[in-house]
Parts: sequence; C-alpha cells; structure tokens
Amino acid sequence: MVNNLVRRVTHVFDVAGSSRRPSTWNPKDNVKADLLEVSDRRIRYKGAGAGGGTDSDAAAVRSDQPIPTECGVYYFEVEVINQGRDGFIGVGLCTGSVNLGRLPGWEQHSYGYHGDDGQRFQGSGKGMPFGPKYGAGDVVGCCLDMTASTVSYYVNGVEIGVAFENVRETELFPTVGLNTPGEEVVVNFGQDPFKVDVSELLRKAKQRSMQQIERTPVPNMQGAGLKLALDYLLHHGYPDTAAAVGKDLEDWIGACESANSSASNKQVPTASTIVEQLDSARRRAAIRQMVMEGKIEEASRAAEAYVPGVFAEQPSIQFQMHCQQLVESVRERHNHNVERAGSAGGDDDDTLALMQAVSESARDASQQETLQEVLSLLVFNDPANSPLGYLMTTDRRVELAESLNKAMLAQKGESHTSALDLIHRQAVVSLEWGLQEHIGTVSLVEAQDAFRDRIEVFSYPTFDT
Repeated sequence: MVNNLVRRVTHVFDVAGSSRRPSTWNPKDNVKADLLEVSDRRIRYKGAGAGGGTDSDAAAVRSDQPIPTECGVYYFEVEVINQGRDGFIGVGLCTGSVNLGRLPGWEQHSYGYHGDDGQRFQGSGKGMPFGPKYGAGDVVGCCLDMTASTVSYYVNGVEIGVAFENVRETELFPTVGLNTPGEEVVVNFGQDPFKVDVSELLRKAKQRSMQQIERTPVPNMQGAGLKLALDYLLHHGYPDTAAAVGKDLEDWIGACESANSSASNKQVPTASTIVEQLDSARRRAAIRQMVMEGKIEEASRAAEAYVPGVFAEQPSIQFQMHCQQLVESVRERHNHNVERAGSAGGDDDDTLALMQAVSESARDASQQETLQEVLSLLVFNDPANSPLGYLMTTDRRVELAESLNKAMLAQKGESHTSALDLIHRQAVVSLEWGLQEHIGTVSLVEAQDAFRDRIEVFSYPTFDT
C-alpha cells in the first residue's frame, strides 16, 4: 500500500503518458505585458501601479497546462519572494476563459486567496474573511480535491482550511495575480519538495472515495458472498475448501426455508449440484497438480480422459502442453547430467519424438517463436540459469495449469471465468473508463486495492486434492 501511495503521489504531478500538466507559467497568457514580467515559474510586477487594488493595475497569469482531471487531487505552492508595495497578491484557480486583467477570484469561474487582507474571492470583487494575511517569505499552498469538489489552502505547510466548495469546473488552471510594484512570486508545480505532505492529502482523498463506494446502496443479495466464494473455489480447483463453503451455503438455505424466507431455491445450487461440482473440481485439481509437478504427459492423458476432445478442439493448449513437456524433458536431462553429444537410447528417441510433436502443433508465427525459444534451451549446459531460464520457472507451470483448467471448463460447456473474477474485471474496466473520461475520483481507487485490503494474497504452490 505504501508503494502504491508513492506511485500516486507521482501521479498527481505526472499523469502517466500525459504532457498535459502544469509545469510553468504561460507567457502567452500575459495580457498585460507592460505590468507583468513572466519568466518560467517566476513572475514580477514591473508596472507603476497606482494602488488601491483597481482593475487597471491588476494582472494575472495562468499555468501553461490545465490541471489533469484524472489526478483526483492536485496541489501546488507559490512562494512570495517580495510582497512589493502593498502585497496585493492572489493565488488560486481559474478556467481558460477567465479575464486575466483582474486578480484571481474577481471573475466568474475564478477562485483566489489574497495576501493583503487574507480574504477569499469567488466570482466577485467582494471578499469573505478566510485566513491570515501573507507576504514576503511565505509559501501559499493550493489544493484542488476533485473527490470532494473543494479548494483548500495552506500557508507555510499549515492547513488554513477549505476556502471553496462545490467546485465543478472540469478544466482549471493554477493562477496568480499581482497588483502593485515590486511584487514577485515563484511557483512550485512539483519540481521541488513541498511544505505539505502530499501523500497525506492523497490518503484522505482516497479514504473518502472508498467510503463513498462503501455507502453506495446495492440490492439485497442474500447469500451472495457464499455463492461467489463457492463459485470461485470450484472454478479454481479448491474442492476441499469449496466443500466447507458449500456446507455453509446449505445451512444458509436451510435457515431461509425455516424462516419462510422469500429466497428462492432457484437462486442457489442444490446439494446434488454442489456434489457434482465438487467432483469436477477435484478431478481438475488433480490434473492441475500434475502440471504443477511437471508431469505434463500424465496430465495430458488425464485431461483427455476427463474431457474428451479438449486438445483437438483447443489446439493452442495442446501446443502449450507439448512445449512444457519439452521443457520438463530438458530439466530432467540436466538434473541427471546427461550429455547430449553421443548419448543414445530411449531418452533421445523420446526427446526427438516430442520435438517433432511440438513442431507439428506450432500453427502461427507466435508459436513458432515460442518453439524456437524452448528448443534453444537444449544448447545450454545450465538451462535454468541461461537467458531463457524463465521458461523453467514454477510460474510457467502455474500459468499452464490455469490455462488447462480454463480449457477443460470451456470444453465441458462451463464458464471458464468465475463470477468473482468477472466482478473484479468489471471493476477494473469501469475504473479505466473513468480515467479515460477524466473523472478524477476514480484515479484514487483501484479494484486491486480493495482486494489487497481484505484478502491475503497467496500463490499456488499446490492445489486441494
């Protein structure tokens, strides 16, 4: 979770694959060049400035890019280098259409916190009391939280509070305005360390997002958790654990019937169906265990006996099995220190026959490439530690066991994906869609996070048998 949060801190200022993020002030937005000197991240008021905070003397500038809405939370800081004659400095946000001839907050779709009086301004020249005055040496932080639709401010790392609520504009730019001679500021868009712990801002925003999700009402699905768990365990080959969950589900069904519950038996598997599914899961688990142990030929025979035609109907899985069988042959030869050169007998004959079978089952360019990699293992004295050693890892057996399990389910006319897996995938797709649609809140929520927070992640060294 910590690493994930660190990644999200980076995400706030560097949206993956996007150059559309503030990095400097936009000199093209300097509509009053006679008043403002704009240089990269620094601006200085160079006009005469009659004072009094009049529009004619005010000038503002926007960032070069808008805040990426997919950030969810965005934060930047402005350091006051010189407060000038009167310190009429405004820090805030505005849209791309706002008139920059006035201080932030004086126009519609503009928000500003001013240093001379500590007031906040939103779409009006009339301010409201908000926070302390600020001037030379102070660092003003501005945080746009899209999960709460708020803008908050900080001074020298200390939170002042929420200045604006119901901030709904979809494209906002950091902005700063100056009004009297000598005023000078420099902005930090994330190029330098912040005064504020941005990771904490993100943590709170993420917590709010998750709370919103958890508060969302859903239809009453009695026994849904047990059914999802049972379906998942049966699909992935944990029959013993599934049997225990199935017993709980039967108890739940009995309780519903005793209480005259409106739950229909059609909504849950019957006891006989559970027994049948458990038998299927046990047979598939046994076959998967063979694959995990490297007994590929034995697993192939068992799979064909259990689901006739599985390899004929799905030749890609047959190719994968042949390749893994050849890998296991290489592993066995190496473990027994068998010399390739000059060796003879049944072992070589079996290997040649297997190579022929693999070659015949390779049907496209991708499979031909895989075949060449597998065959290349034969030239290494220590194939496991060769550049192709990844082909001999346990992970490859796990992947093949999963693929074979799906193939057997598909051949039997059953879904090769459990309902829980589908829900997870749907959540991931929905979040990806939200990012594409620039919905900031979803950038702080990952379906995988929810699973990580509630389920202990484990590998598959063995399967229930």
